[in-house]
Amino acid sequence: MIAASLALALLAVAQSSALPTPVSPEAVFAHGTDAAHVARALATATVHPGDTQVFSGDFEQATHLRGLPKPLQARGSFLLIRDLGVIWHTTEPAASDLIMTRDALVQRSALGARVRTDTRRQPIVRSWTRVLPAILSLDVEQLARHFTMSLHEAADGGWQIGLRPREDIGATKAIVIAGHHELEHIELFEHGGDRVTLDLHDVSRSMLPADSTQRARFE
Repeated sequence: MIAASLALALLAVAQSSALPTPVSPEAVFAHGTDAAHVARALATATVHPGDTQVFSGDFEQATHLRGLPKPLQARGSFLLIRDLGVIWHTTEPAASDLIMTRDALVQRSALGARVRTDTRRQPIVRSWTRVLPAILSLDVEQLARHFTMSLHEAADGGWQIGLRPREDIGATKAIVIAGHHELEHIELFEHGGDRVTLDLHDVSRSMLPADSTQRARFE
């Protein structure tokens, strides 16, 4: 089940008003490419890919599970600090934090309860501690290390990048990321047919180091 892909794949693991015209995953993956081509396609983004130090915003998540007529909905905010990791803060349906660093994955409830997973003992979790920051920061060089890449470019300037993992990252078999001037959409596809969609809103990207308030959220 894909509630795993940001929870289990993580655990066990806008500045544009419209998303790129959606195409099928098959169409995206039909256009295999290399990192240099992807970097050129992203050159029109608001920042140079890979230079991101801090990336934050809000997300809306829909988890599509086989057998359920409607997707499971969640929303919240996220914070990426390049040299620290990612915080996934869910506000609905229940408040919680998922804090990912290179060394650990920490689940923190609204009541303060914490569950810590050591990434050294969980290879899949360890892979995601590298994969998710690379996706959010649009770090093409890092993405190319972990994925084979495909690219679909739209006439309106939108882009969709298909990612197939080179290594085991759990149930996830493919990822599509999309945007115009900024990363706006992430879709994770599971081997069993489930999928997760993430729409990113009100994002802010900086090439300056994180401030003390942002860094304190990881403590």
